[in-house]
Amino acid sequence: MDKQKDLKDAYDAHGIRLDVYLEDEHYTKYDVEVQARLYRKLEKRIRYYTSGIDRHSLEMNTDYEELCPTAL
Repeated sequence: MDKQKDLKDAYDAHGIRLDVYLEDEHYTKYDVEVQARLYRKLEKRIRYYTSGIDRHSLEMNTDYEELCPTAL
């Protein structure tokens, strides 16, 4: 379990900070976000966070079939 895990692809890229990031015994990855206010465009934010988790889950030359399930 990581608290406030930062994922950033490049120094000038828009990174993400996951509030709580966990992985279970079946390699499912979980992102738990604590919201103090209602965000506009929340669906797009979730999509961006999930894609960040996916990008950091595969090693080079790994098949996309190897992506683990994610839960938000």
